[in-house]
Amino acid sequence: MQNIAIPMVPFDEIKEAIERFVEEANALNQITVSNEEQYGVFEDGRKNWVGNVESFLDRSFSTKGNLIEFQQEGRTMIIPNSPRPSTQQLQSRIQNAKRSLNGKSSYLQYNLHIWQQCDLITGKPVDLLARAKYTMQQKLNFLLERLNVLNSGSSYFPLDMLLEGNGFNHFGETQLSEIGAILEQNGYVEVLSALGITPQARITVSGQMYVEENLSKYKEDYSNIPSDKEEINRLMDYLKEELSKLSAGQEVLFEELEDLRGLYGKLTKKNWGEILKGKMFDMALEKVISKETFMFILSTFTGHELKLLS
Repeated sequence: MQNIAIPMVPFDEIKEAIERFVEEANALNQITVSNEEQYGVFEDGRKNWVGNVESFLDRSFSTKGNLIEFQQEGRTMIIPNSPRPSTQQLQSRIQNAKRSLNGKSSYLQYNLHIWQQCDLITGKPVDLLARAKYTMQQKLNFLLERLNVLNSGSSYFPLDMLLEGNGFNHFGETQLSEIGAILEQNGYVEVLSALGITPQARITVSGQMYVEENLSKYKEDYSNIPSDKEEINRLMDYLKEELSKLSAGQEVLFEELEDLRGLYGKLTKKNWGEILKGKMFDMALEKVISKETFMFILSTFTGHELKLLS
């Protein structure tokens, strides 16, 4: 993984430290600064704070990833016998110093917000083999769910961090752009992209509604899949017969159903159901089957329907 920072200490320690650094930055900002002496005290405090943050990040992460913002700042060069700065120059330096402090504090909070939705950073147990088998539909749904949790109004969040930080293979910029475009075309996100910057997105009200009405409602609900292999075989035969009547019995679809028949009993209901849903979604996305066929097949085995990204 190249785009996320890999922690070397328990995530709770990182969270606690960042929250403390943010409090310290807020306290620094409360210091009255109106003359050179006060500015000197503030600057010493600000630079000391930046140094402490950098030191903490250096020892807490094995890679810097998106933490390049906290590279060591150079100190201002002092020229002996230089003219005394004007009041206007002093105010400008005060504003710049406070802007820098606020920016770094906000950057810490922003990254902590994202890290909390990255299972590999928080240390949450992750089945990497299972996630490696996720279909594109499952990845799109996963992103929407995480973006829904992150939702904070005007903030956009990097898609590469959310994918890599949750154990998915690295995506190129073109693929990330395509993922963002699919979700944006459906009205589920707004995407912010620019040359040299990986796509970032924020969920829309329509996206929130999609998550609430579809993903949350049916999330990992595969309890109605039959436990008896004979029943699965009966449903498979029934499906093939009905799909043939509807002229929806393309050879490739029947091949996929036979593959699923062979997998039954080797996987849990949940894993088998996820593969079923993913395979059928991919075929619907590629227009091999219709949305109606997709929902008919899914409901036949699981007892519920999943709204398809249109």
